[in-house]
Formats: sequence, structure tokens, C-alpha cells
Amino acid sequence: MNKYQENIRITKNTHNKNEWDSKILEWKNQWIRMIEEALNKEYSNAVNPSKFFYFLDKLAPKNRIITGGQGVHILYAYDFIKVYKPRTFLASTNLGAMGYAFPAAIGAKISNMNDEAIAILGDGDFMMTVQDLETLKREKIPLKIIIVNDNSYRVLYLRQVVQKQGRIYETLLSNPGFVALANSFGIEGIRVDNDDKIDEAINKLLNSKESYLVELVIDSNDLPPLNFKQTLAMSR
Repeated sequence: MNKYQENIRITKNTHNKNEWDSKILEWKNQWIRMIEEALNKEYSNAVNPSKFFYFLDKLAPKNRIITGGQGVHILYAYDFIKVYKPRTFLASTNLGAMGYAFPAAIGAKISNMNDEAIAILGDGDFMMTVQDLETLKREKIPLKIIIVNDNSYRVLYLRQVVQKQGRIYETLLSNPGFVALANSFGIEGIRVDNDDKIDEAINKLLNSKESYLVELVIDSNDLPPLNFKQTLAMSR
């Protein structure tokens, strides 16, 4: 009997609540260990994205709207960003809609000017709608933008690493400097390439009265906490 069959057996056995509670506790403890391991990672010339989003969740106001596009970057939001109200976490998830999150955040902010709107974007995701930086500046929309820059289409890159014996083909990117790009539109930003800059970046992001961009430079091989085996099974 495999683990999936075992879980179905426990679920159907409504007479053994203790067994089910024990299984839930086991999964919960596994998840806590995965979170702790992710927060303790250290990189040279890169920031730990798990640590950034962990502290962002603590410091951002509860009246916030989070948008996320398609890519590994959204898993950091799933793992660490709490949702306090219905319809305040907008993501394309398995629809595969890259380029969704940035314009969705603009619309969400216009509709809810009293809430903090934060767009969580991958680098490839952001480049598909980068022209809307001009929209923000022209319309004076105070949106907060976080770009998780791994210089890759990381969903495909990681699948090539794991499933294609490391044969990497057309999934690594050569990106512009995203802060310099934002500056060219008249929008301020900060580049975060080590953990020491996390506090400064979050404070500048949340305290800005105008649009602000944070570029997180991360290692393309970093994995957020997830059930990797089941994730690969979903992609088959």
C-alpha cells in the first residue's frame, strides 16, 4: 500500500479519529520543519526569498491585496503571506497566465485605494507587461512591486534539472537592471542581493507614498517549501 492509498484508507475510516489526528500532526510537523529549513538558508550574492517574504508578512498592513502571476515565485507568497479578507489574494496559479499579476494589481489598487496593493512577480512574468510602469507614473497609482529575479523561467528550468537530467535549454534569461528600468520611468526602487538589505527594502517599500519596486536577486536553484514529489506528479 502506497502513501496515497494509506491516506485514503485513513480518510474513509471515520471510526478512528485518533489515527487521523496523528497523521495530521505528522504532516503539520513536517511542514514546520520545511519552513524552518527554508528560513535558515544562506546564499552568497543572493537574498533568501523565504526570509524576505516571512518578514514582509509580519510588517505589511493587514488591509492588503496580493497579486501573483505564474511561476515558482508565487509559492513564496503561498507559503508566507497570510490572507485576512476574501478577494484579497489574486493569482493565476495553474492557469499558466504569465503577465497577469502586474495589471491585476493595478486594477485592484484603483478599486481599493485605501488598501495596500502588492504585486509579486517573477522576472519573466514582469517583462511581459513591463510597459505598465508608464501607466503607474502617468496615473499616479501608488503600487508596490516585488520582482523575484532568478534570471530564468524557473518552472521550466527546474523541470529540466530534475526531469531532463540537467539538460538546460532556453530557460535562462539575461535580464535588465530592474531598478534602473523603474528609474527610467520615474519610479524609485531598491535591489536586494543579500539578507542584510531585507529590512531596509521592506521599510522603503511599505513607507513609500508612491509606486515602489523591490528587485530580489535570488539563486535560481532555491526551492520554496513545497511537496516536491506531488508537484512533479501534477505536471505530468
